[in-house]
Amino acid sequence: MMRRLLLVALATMLLTSCGRGADDFEVGVKRVALALAFAEEELAEPVAPNIIRRYVPAPAEIDLASPPPANEVVFEFDNPLDCPVAPEGAAPAEAVSRTVTSPPAPGPYLRHNEGTVEVSGGVLPITLPFPPLTRWEIGASEAIARTPGPFAGSPIDTTPPGDNHELDVRKVILEGGFVITDRIRITHDQIQLLTRTTEASGTTTVFTPDPPITLYQFGVEGTVWRSAGVDTETDTAMLVQGTIERREVVDVCGEPIDTYRVSMTESMVNLQTGETSGTDADRPNIYNVAPHHGGLVVREDVRSTTRARDPESGAPIIVLLQYVSTVNDVEPVVL
Repeated sequence: MMRRLLLVALATMLLTSCGRGADDFEVGVKRVALALAFAEEELAEPVAPNIIRRYVPAPAEIDLASPPPANEVVFEFDNPLDCPVAPEGAAPAEAVSRTVTSPPAPGPYLRHNEGTVEVSGGVLPITLPFPPLTRWEIGASEAIARTPGPFAGSPIDTTPPGDNHELDVRKVILEGGFVITDRIRITHDQIQLLTRTTEASGTTTVFTPDPPITLYQFGVEGTVWRSAGVDTETDTAMLVQGTIERREVVDVCGEPIDTYRVSMTESMVNLQTGETSGTDADRPNIYNVAPHHGGLVVREDVRSTTRARDPESGAPIIVLLQYVSTVNDVEPVVL
């Protein structure tokens, strides 16, 4: 078919040229291989690419003759923000307990987060994404002998009284910029706040309530508590109201963990100035607590306002935190 079309085209060109009558006519001839003149392009075999190979010698310490065992991971890229998802319907390996039987293991606990940090009142108001990766540093616990006395637990609390445990929980939100360190005490029936040290914008404030404030009351669904304390050194008071709403499973990077979901409002007030900070009354913070993992807060959904002062000008600085934070593992990591 291709050849026939080509002949027709040549004939047409010749007839058109001959129709000019007596005009001179010249014909040039160019030799072209038939394989090129009549080849169909779509049927032509592609030209093989020119492959350039460059070999890099392996380091002497690598034994190429002995491949690694099948169960050995040669290269592992562990992104703490890339958490796997627990299979649908997966059940926790352990049921949540009502009380803390032993303090949490000391060490750093990484947390992945979503949210924002709004800073106002300073030189330039600014809104930033909440750090996607933060950590809690839990210190080693110190056993403190409990003062002898009658058992004050509820009838359903069958845990025998024992030593109290005190430890520090350092929450590093912004390295060198915003750090909260809580000194807590774990008793047979509650978790108490002894001291809260806040480092923000170069300023350090210390709050030591008297009596200690109950951050978590051991119990079951429907347990309610209200606790307050005053720091007479700074004329600051704190009020906490909490409720255990229900049991809730939290996906901890692929591992379902059974927890108690706690709704809590926190407010602090300076008794001299009337300045307040904390949560909104109509929007409590939500904490998922795992007493069977040392009382670790597995997940928190927080909206909290913190007030501080600029170290140079003395102007008030307001920090609004809105974030959801989930621990990467219920055991500490090695950094």
